[in-house]
Amino acid sequence: MSKIKKKRTKKHNPNIRAQRFFNNVRLWSWESMVEGGERISHGEARAGFIWKPLTQQQVDGLIKLNNNWAVCCRALCRVGNEVWVETSIRSARDIKINDFAFLYDQLRTEVFEAVQTRHVIDCGWIVQSFGKRDRIDDNFEMAYLGDATNYRRQLWLEGLKIKEVSE
Repeated sequence: MSKIKKKRTKKHNPNIRAQRFFNNVRLWSWESMVEGGERISHGEARAGFIWKPLTQQQVDGLIKLNNNWAVCCRALCRVGNEVWVETSIRSARDIKINDFAFLYDQLRTEVFEAVQTRHVIDCGWIVQSFGKRDRIDDNFEMAYLGDATNYRRQLWLEGLKIKEVSE
């Protein structure tokens, strides 16, 4: 009886590892998060059942790469003691985060049509990568909301004034 040689696959294939990493990434930014006139982006990658924070260098690298992203514009709103998040979500395939400004502007318009501007504390985006299966239904838009404070609203309003002057 002859033994059939089993086809051996490479154990630590860097392409498979990279694909697994890029399909489990989440990045976000709020319009009030500005440092030195630049918006700050944060990120994390899923490692098993937990999300591990990414360094700023990793986040900057991910922003420049094409990937499949579920893009969400979200506005943190408050009236009295009631706090809620108004969202608009779309998916985009093979796009760089730097290139989704047109999509963010559309989503932002939809969000602001649904709320009164005086109720908005802050507005921002969150994106989550996906592979074959679109992840719009993963409830990722609720991550990292932060506190709905008056100070945060003031930062957001100041950012809007700076943006209007530069345009």
